[in-house]
Amino acid sequence: MNIKWKTALGWLGVAITVVFSGLWAYWGSFENFHEGWYSSFWENLGMYLFQYLLFTIVFVLLALIILKWKKIGLAVHILVGGFCVWFFSGAVFNVLWLLVIIPFAVLGLLYYFGDPRPVKWAKRLIIFVPLIIILAISVPQGIRVSQ
Repeated sequence: MNIKWKTALGWLGVAITVVFSGLWAYWGSFENFHEGWYSSFWENLGMYLFQYLLFTIVFVLLALIILKWKKIGLAVHILVGGFCVWFFSGAVFNVLWLLVIIPFAVLGLLYYFGDPRPVKWAKRLIIFVPLIIILAISVPQGIRVSQ
């Protein structure tokens, strides 16, 4: 495969990662504050990270792992997809397969065969786009619920 195709596949993987992690960050941030906060700040923060931002974190971590170690990253993508099939076995096809399993599989293959150059810019986008979305939504919502 020539360099242009590898670069294009890699950047397509980055774009899909940014879109999915951004969408999950957007949904998770609004949903967390919509559900309401409890009396403990630390419990709320734990719920926010592990219930509402879990998929954002997973998409970002998987991308960073496979950008560093291709074979290990592909294996982790497959394992995470398999775990999701088992864990969310009762979920609707549109949610489980279209928003989780298929993106994990496609992303694993895009990153494995692709090579986004320069990698440092790919990593910056993968990390900072969802982080900016989370901060842009969470700070005003956090101020609102604290009053």
